[in-house]
Amino acid sequence: MAGPPPPSPSQNGAFDIKPTHVYHASDLVRDGQYAHDGRGVTLVDALNKYTQSAGTGSGADSFADAYKQVVEKFLEA
Repeated sequence: MAGPPPPSPSQNGAFDIKPTHVYHASDLVRDGQYAHDGRGVTLVDALNKYTQSAGTGSGADSFADAYKQVVEKFLEA
């Protein structure tokens, strides 16, 4: 004879998560990362056409080079 059903996971503070839920969540995160990366690459490609938009000379070039390094690290992360 079976006893009473076990308590609901929410009653004891636990989560009732099935592996399919985890897989679905990881798929959503993966898809979001691809979309984010694609938009970042599109933005950098568009900005690369305007490397002298801040002016001309070594100051503008230095700023553009430093900004490019930061953007590349951000996209890599």
